[in-house]
Amino acid sequence: MTANFDIYNSKILIIDDEISNIRLLEKTLESAGFNNYKSEQKSKKFTEVYHSFHPDLLLLDLRMPAPDGFQIMQEINANEDIVPPVIMVLTAEDESVIRMKALSEGANDFLSKPFDYTEVILRIKNILKLKNRLLSARHQKEEILNKKARELARKSHDPDIDLIQCLSRANRVFSKGDVDNYIRVSHYSHLLAKKIGLSEQRAQNIKLASSTYDIGMIAVPLPILNKKEELSLEEWEIMKSHTTIGADLLSGSDSLLMKMARQIALQHHEKWNGKGYPHGMKREEISLEARIVSIADQFDSMTRSQDGNAGASISEGLAFLKKRSSIDFDPSLVASFLEMAPNLKQIKEKYKDNEELKGFPPQNDFVFKKESIQKIKTALPVMLKNKDEDKLLLVDDIPTMRSAYRKVARQLGYSSSNIIEASSGPMALRILKSDDIHLMITDLYMPQMSGLELVTTIRETPKYKNIPVIVVSEENRKDMIMEIIRSGASQYLLKPFTSYQLEEKINQVLFSLQKTAQ
Repeated sequence: MTANFDIYNSKILIIDDEISNIRLLEKTLESAGFNNYKSEQKSKKFTEVYHSFHPDLLLLDLRMPAPDGFQIMQEINANEDIVPPVIMVLTAEDESVIRMKALSEGANDFLSKPFDYTEVILRIKNILKLKNRLLSARHQKEEILNKKARELARKSHDPDIDLIQCLSRANRVFSKGDVDNYIRVSHYSHLLAKKIGLSEQRAQNIKLASSTYDIGMIAVPLPILNKKEELSLEEWEIMKSHTTIGADLLSGSDSLLMKMARQIALQHHEKWNGKGYPHGMKREEISLEARIVSIADQFDSMTRSQDGNAGASISEGLAFLKKRSSIDFDPSLVASFLEMAPNLKQIKEKYKDNEELKGFPPQNDFVFKKESIQKIKTALPVMLKNKDEDKLLLVDDIPTMRSAYRKVARQLGYSSSNIIEASSGPMALRILKSDDIHLMITDLYMPQMSGLELVTTIRETPKYKNIPVIVVSEENRKDMIMEIIRSGASQYLLKPFTSYQLEEKINQVLFSLQKTAQ
């Protein structure tokens, strides 16, 4: 099956409430040779059309009667049983906030209104070519198998690795103490989530995710954090950057909880009237979770004791929230929060500032389990150690893949001179004979010698039989993955992958080495 065949026979679904836009897009598609399309003017019928048509590409308007484009993308994300289409958003909005929100919900590209014929065709062709290349002419339903294969490929996967990687990233930026208010903010947030009728599971997720809402503060220099006088404009910009830095530290994971934590970290200083930061989002553009945590954080910052001074009373804190309702905070959430005064007092008294809350809070109310904390203390020194002297061997016959591996390795601290490349298995074996390699990453399918043969040879050679090896491939068959693992591969990574997933595999290897050495 040729690439052009796949592209021009791709299923394209158009969802737009303006019939003139639909007709223009249909005419444009037909003139370019795309005939396998469907259109729907009523967004309420999206679910029915989506499940019957299974589109490869979705051309989606944002501004429509409910469900709007954002709600439709959320529906697509929630359905894990169907391979999601590429999403191209149709919008006349130039605001970066709107576009960033669309990207966060799963949009892949944008088509600006009014439509330009050349731009429409070029963008559609490019995005379908990319999709076709990534799937390597496979039927898209095989991606469902890929998801299962990724789970199988997580040999010896430790659920604390995500946490460790976030802390690793945090340490690479800056490192200083913790803040006592996290536990109270998480309890206030959980209480408000339950008050407005959210499910217990979602409320619990908000409680956990809110514990890292200010993690970006580790990147703010201590003199700025401790300054008593008014901050300068430059200092204030640095202070505000903790939201974007925190979101970056929490990014990359596929976990819904981590995604929620990232959103809270990024948006908890946005204001209802659009005058917050970092992006000036307003009203419902701000996620519900971030709006909840924003109220909890403000209340706690006013009512907690600081620098030996008693904070405001609960009634004073609530009065301030009421005053800033519809300005800084969601008025409906503030109204619900005001009704929680007795419960707020209980939380404040139970988790008041004292020596017990310095450092790690009581185990029952903290995200980490006791054994996780010890594991992190053990693993972090290995993951954060200077890798300047460690040698990494990258084996792949495709130069662009070696470049991708190199980029992640540089981010992890490997020096450029100690990242060695080989374009084949035999070349890798020659390098292993002469260099002291600490870790090897190899592709599975290569000319001359496969990755499987390379791993087998390495394990049979005493000099370098203990070198950890990560095998990378698009192979998703369970029997083949098990064969790779049995041959001696330390980890298996399925293509296509993100830089975070490669980093995770490298960290898993390092963590395993540490446990073996103990």
